[in-house]
Amino acid sequence: MIKHRHSKLGKGPAPLSSLKARRAAFLFHVYDDDVLRDEDGLELADAAAARSAALAGARAMMCDQLTKGRLSLHHRIEVEDESGSPVLSLAFGDAVQIETGGR
Repeated sequence: MIKHRHSKLGKGPAPLSSLKARRAAFLFHVYDDDVLRDEDGLELADAAAARSAALAGARAMMCDQLTKGRLSLHHRIEVEDESGSPVLSLAFGDAVQIETGGR
């Protein structure tokens, strides 16, 4: 199911419509139990900043999942630039280092 609404990335850099300086626009689409297409996007300095925002968003969403007693590492965030070209796909499992066992 595809839903069009604000992404779950939360507050961060200003939405596209509020910045005047020329920066790159990025859209963050969330693929979890639903598909959440980002219609607003963020203006960020570059693809590295978009990756940092995707990492922070994925980690925040995983924290929310954990408070509900579950964690889905296959969920992902796909980032596109303003022309719709893919920039990166970040699986939640790639956003954390998982350690098992003790010493």
